Amino acid sequence: MEDKYFDKYAPIYETKGNLPHWNQCGKIAFITFRLADSIPNDIIHKFIQEASEWREEHPNPVNKEMELWMIERCNRMEKYLDSGMGECILEHLYIRDIIVKSLLYMETNNYISIHSYVIMPNHIHLLLEPLGEWTIQKIMRSLKMHTSKEINNVLQRTGTLWRKEYFDRIIRSERHYLAVLDYIRDNPRKCRVGTYTYYLAEELQGIYK
Repeated sequence: MEDKYFDKYAPIYETKGNLPHWNQCGKIAFITFRLADSIPNDIIHKFIQEASEWREEHPNPVNKEMELWMIERCNRMEKYLDSGMGECILEHLYIRDIIVKSLLYMETNNYISIHSYVIMPNHIHLLLEPLGEWTIQKIMRSLKMHTSKEINNVLQRTGTLWRKEYFDRIIRSERHYLAVLDYIRDNPRKCRVGTYTYYLAEELQGIYK
């Protein structure tokens, strides 16, 4: 599976929003996205300002220093997410099922290959492989657009469901891959039973514990 990890010799495609996103075609990626109310706006604005200042000071961001900085940012963000801020509507099974069905549809139709995921009360971690011409950006746009519409209909409300930005990182190696699997599996340990959904691909269940 090493051909599915980051290739330092292959082209890197960068897209920019409030966060930079680097992608390589067909490479496994770890993605985190969250509900719009999961972190207070003042904290979000602080993160956005930090990112803007970093990009001004580091015009060539694809390097080890930038990677370490992004990891540190993700770790800080995770602490806020795990504290259970916001309405946490994903703790309801019927809401999580909408997301599960959307992911299954994308996999069945060969948009993605899902390795693992966990749906937490206010955020989601995904480990997946984009297939064909599907990029991470297209996958996330489609997934969030569809689930937002479905969930808002069920809850009989309107407005923004998901935060626009997401965190993503190309898997670097088998060690990195296994570490992410561990992280996804262990993420719900502080959650109440019944407030999260964990999935591990069937082909991994016999070789990963």
